[in-house]
Amino acid sequence: MSKQVKNIFLELLPVIIAIIVLTFITSEIALFFIILVILLVSFKIKYLKREFYVFLFGLIAGIIFELIGNSLLGQTWGEASFFRIPIWLPLSWGYAFVIIRRIGDLIIGKD
Repeated sequence: MSKQVKNIFLELLPVIIAIIVLTFITSEIALFFIILVILLVSFKIKYLKREFYVFLFGLIAGIIFELIGNSLLGQTWGEASFFRIPIWLPLSWGYAFVIIRRIGDLIIGKD
């Protein structure tokens, strides 16, 4: 396995773990805390300068996207305690922005 593919896999590993957890746990609050722990551990292992701002932007953008989906497209969630959005979902959006940036950097050779 090439070093680049290995690094991309390592960046995606927290996402893979979160997806596996999502299939087994249905409690919205439990998912929130599990995903929060996954994010904190991931950021503890690797944190790039000012990456929190990318995360924060993704979190806010995710809330806006989900609210638009709820309002304009009629999207609904079974368990949704945060403006009809699952409380864990904005965390996932924020981390998705971070992962996309990191993998983009790996692909173009910036990291």
